[in-house]
Amino acid sequence: MSSSAPLGRPPVAALRLGGSLLLGLMLAPVGEAAWRAELTPGVRVATEYSDNVTYADKARDPVSDLSLTTEPSFDWSLDRGDLRLVGRSRERFERFLDHDELDGNDPGHRVTLTWQPVERWTVEVSEDFERIRDLTEAVAAGEIVVERERRTTNDAEATLTYRPTERLSVAGAYTNYNSQSSNPANTDYLLHAAQLTTSLQLTEQFGFSLGANLQDYDFNPFPGSRTRFFTRNYGLFLGAGYQVNERLQLSAQLGERLTEQTARFPVLDATPFPPRFVEQQDTTSDLANTFSTLASYQLERGSITLSASQDLTATSGAEGTVERRRLSLSGNRWLTEAWQVGGSIASTTNQSNTDQAGFVSRNTRSLSGNADLTYRFDEVWSAGFSVRHVQYRDTDLQTEVERNAALVSLSARWPYLL
Repeated sequence: MSSSAPLGRPPVAALRLGGSLLLGLMLAPVGEAAWRAELTPGVRVATEYSDNVTYADKARDPVSDLSLTTEPSFDWSLDRGDLRLVGRSRERFERFLDHDELDGNDPGHRVTLTWQPVERWTVEVSEDFERIRDLTEAVAAGEIVVERERRTTNDAEATLTYRPTERLSVAGAYTNYNSQSSNPANTDYLLHAAQLTTSLQLTEQFGFSLGANLQDYDFNPFPGSRTRFFTRNYGLFLGAGYQVNERLQLSAQLGERLTEQTARFPVLDATPFPPRFVEQQDTTSDLANTFSTLASYQLERGSITLSASQDLTATSGAEGTVERRRLSLSGNRWLTEAWQVGGSIASTTNQSNTDQAGFVSRNTRSLSGNADLTYRFDEVWSAGFSVRHVQYRDTDLQTEVERNAALVSLSARWPYLL
């Protein structure tokens, strides 16, 4: 893997993609279509109280604190029909009452270019850069988190879609995802992924899709270790969607995934003199069924969504590939024109059993839930209150994390059409 970019600025991939977006604008045919521009500045201020601000294990005496977060943002779009450019930039400022060592600023931006150069062909290119310090994801991946370390992610995607008819489409997509942490004990990795999908809408109510994908993970070695880990996934899938009626929609996807995980490590060769280290590797493969289902029901003034999935995925290098199962339920409803209630609950299990050299078996479970109440003053201002609960357990490391939090927020968005 190439060396990591400094955390203070976007990785090189982001700069390359930004140049491609600008080039797309320059090369796009001018025509006589008028541009439509929209600017939407916004701001969100929130205060949160948590009984475990560092996501620490129960045995490590979790600490509670009150934090204040201010997040100004700026949304913009340019549209002329065949060409649309959409972007969003934000900066999150977080300050803690008693633990100022956790204070920090986290930037982020996303840019998407959608271009239809000729009839039936669509090109979409996007770049998403984000620096985050919410370590719920690190906890769910099996980390024993005692500090809030920054993680920088950069996600670049490109998709080409061809629609020979109104009902048939063929799409090819490529993804480059780079994840870097300011803590070297965490695992940094680079992901290259490609996918080809064919979709056919047989009737107004029923359609299906068929596709294949490839995922290639390259993990950085841990500090002081010369062992490197690689994971490659090959997948085939068949999906279907059915609109039962105006309110109920069902979808399902079944597939097979072949996973190869490789550990490359140095071994001392004493045959020559002087002895020297030579690189050896150990590769194993695993084949598993994958599935995902989703049911969405539209209420009179809201919606309910139930989803379940099972997949093989890579988490960190030494853990290899884990079998992940997830079940979630979410919903929201407008009580009046001003009041909305919502909430969600999700359960996730990760299981990795391997006797392969250099890899560590893991078995983790997590449960999370939240309840939200929103009040909309007008088209610009809104306020919210939410409570959240996170519970995580690692049966192999005998660690358990619990976190409860309550949050009050005030948001504003000022759309301005040029």
